[in-house]
Amino acid sequence: MKTQIRKAQNWRPLVAIAALLLVLLAQPALAVDKYWVGPTANNYWANGNNWSPAGQPMAGDNAYINGDVVVLYNSTLNPLLGNVIIDNSGTLQQGGGALSAGDETIGYVGTNAWFSQGGGTNTVTNTFTLAQRPGSTGVYELYGGTLSASFEVIGSSGLGSFQQTGGINMVNKLTIGLNTGSNGFYQLKGGNLSVQNEQIGSEGTGTFTQTGGTHNVSNQLTLGQSTGSNGSYDLRGGSLSAQDEIIGYSGKGSFTQRGGTNTARNRLEIGYNPGSSVYSLISGSLSAYEEYIGTSNYGSFTQYSGTHKVNNLLVLGLFFQVAAHTVSLTAVSRLITRLSALTAPAASTKAAATIM
Repeated sequence: MKTQIRKAQNWRPLVAIAALLLVLLAQPALAVDKYWVGPTANNYWANGNNWSPAGQPMAGDNAYINGDVVVLYNSTLNPLLGNVIIDNSGTLQQGGGALSAGDETIGYVGTNAWFSQGGGTNTVTNTFTLAQRPGSTGVYELYGGTLSASFEVIGSSGLGSFQQTGGINMVNKLTIGLNTGSNGFYQLKGGNLSVQNEQIGSEGTGTFTQTGGTHNVSNQLTLGQSTGSNGSYDLRGGSLSAQDEIIGYSGKGSFTQRGGTNTARNRLEIGYNPGSSVYSLISGSLSAYEEYIGTSNYGSFTQYSGTHKVNNLLVLGLFFQVAAHTVSLTAVSRLITRLSALTAPAASTKAAATIM
């Protein structure tokens, strides 16, 4: 009996060791910082000899592409990386496959960092940033494939430029010109941009130019978010649609429409808080369910041509200015003004619009 007990006791350390080994084997591998040192035989991402330590980046790893190099993404593995950082004239080109990372930064402290996507999927679960630090520059070129991110910053503290001629960009929150002193530019020439909430000029300067494609904002589009910020939108073609559009929240907002269609499904407001807010309709089509011009602060609407339709309510506040030429402003069911009398636009060779 005693012998059997001793044998059972002898097995206990072995069982404990085996259990510990199982726990250790189940733990994920520690994240590694991977630095591009290629090209060796080629400039392919999947060539492990192009990285130091050797081997292409795996799950949790941080990938650094620094210096005047061009990297071609050709991985078939699609691990979820920790960070992808491209800096100092580094370029990453993606023509297919799937790239996934927690964060991506194009232009950290240096200049001329590029990411060019013509196919495949690029998924960022947290923050996608162009031009992180002051003095940095970063460019993203999307002409095919799909980019998706939780938060996209075009110009964090430096100069960021996003150029979309095709493909799909899906993002929960898009900010162009995040911090004071930053500059962000977004050019939409084709493809589809789908956003939950968008700020053009958060604390810095943001510029959006659209000549084609489809731009849909599920919730709110804001130009000039904070005091001292500057947000501008130049619509020349394609379509823009948002639930609410605020031109000048606490900063300066400017919207110039030279073509295309702009639809505010709920509200268009020009001049929300102290700041300078201007909408110029030169051509194209503008429609809103409700429209507020200068209700809280200075707001100016100038219409030269095109069509302007307000479906429900048009409110002209104490600070409004409206100048109209030969235009079409129709389907307003209610007009509310805080002025004792409406003053006709300044003399012009063209006829003033009629509010119906």
